[in-house]
Amino acid sequence: MKSAYLLPFKAKIAGLVLLPVFAVLLVLWLKFEFSIPWLQYKTLPEGSLTHLFEDGNLTNECILGGLLLSLILIAFSREKLEDERSLAIRLQSLHISHYINYLMVLLWILGIQGLSFALSAIMIPYVFLMVFLIIYYIRLYLLPSVAVFRS
Repeated sequence: MKSAYLLPFKAKIAGLVLLPVFAVLLVLWLKFEFSIPWLQYKTLPEGSLTHLFEDGNLTNECILGGLLLSLILIAFSREKLEDERSLAIRLQSLHISHYINYLMVLLWILGIQGLSFALSAIMIPYVFLMVFLIIYYIRLYLLPSVAVFRS
């Protein structure tokens, strides 16, 4: 991965600020049905087909979108000191997280059927980014002596 494709380091700081905000909002939404009043809108009448798919509230979409954005900002931003080692670890972490992500999708396919599968499939990009970040930072800071494979 070329460092030219990475976001600047300031984007990582923005992601680190936004992540706890959206994580708290997610917990509030899940546990207490929190909603932001100005994100509510009127739905079509109850007999219409779209009424089955709309709840008249965009709070959950904004929270999940903000959570995904903050994870992307953290994952694909430069480190303060970006060198060949961190780029190699980043590339290997992406590679490993793809394998883990595909394994999880396979387990979801085998274990979940129907509408539950579609609802759980929404979590795939979040799981991928979180697994990538965990592997990357463990290898970068906690296990710096682990050899970086070269191809």
